Amino acid sequence: MRAPVGATNYQSYMRIGDSMGIHKISFHQWFLDMKSTSKEPLFIKSGIHWSVYGSVLAGDSLVRYIEKARNIRLPHPQWVKTDHVRTPREPDNDIQETANLLWPVTDDIYTYPILKYPEDSSQKPKVIFIGDSFGMNLLRNGLPQHTIDSDWQYWFSFQFIDNKDTPIGGGWQNPLIKDYNWLSALDKTDCIILMYTSINLCNGRCELGNGFIEQAYDHYFPAGKEKMAKK
Repeated sequence: MRAPVGATNYQSYMRIGDSMGIHKISFHQWFLDMKSTSKEPLFIKSGIHWSVYGSVLAGDSLVRYIEKARNIRLPHPQWVKTDHVRTPREPDNDIQETANLLWPVTDDIYTYPILKYPEDSSQKPKVIFIGDSFGMNLLRNGLPQHTIDSDWQYWFSFQFIDNKDTPIGGGWQNPLIKDYNWLSALDKTDCIILMYTSINLCNGRCELGNGFIEQAYDHYFPAGKEKMAKK
């Protein structure tokens, strides 16, 4: 008999966020709800992340959420047409490429939205994203480049910095958080978005924020850190 499963980290983060009044979007639950009804694949058998199609849905929802939370208008990605092809495009084939198999993992029809963006909006906020590799698809789709201020930043795993001047997912060739005055950047931004897949809400260095939450709290609430130390 299997032991009963307690609350997951995902459920705990959602509960804590509710209690603190933190804005949240659960793409996790939304994608599960759409799993049996979506006309196009949300995940690809040859990939480890949500599909390009799925990331477009998530990106559009994120833009609409920012609009509502800040009471502003932002450019929305406009769906011009859809390419259906037999060969997966990056990053839908990231597992297949890494596995180096003799034959393809699967023979499917792959969906690729062709997007365009309307003219710029004067209401674009400055946004800092902090997240894991799932957020890279939003960058590849042009979400921050076209819908938010040009000073956007993506702090990948709170280690590397992606922005308009760096290659997407450049890793160690991109600027490093440890060499950057990220606290000053926080004071100048309008939105901070933590975006993590549930598998990366574990204990250790892959927890929500990769240490960002703790370090930011210690900076802005030093008295709270001293109080905890005394306990």
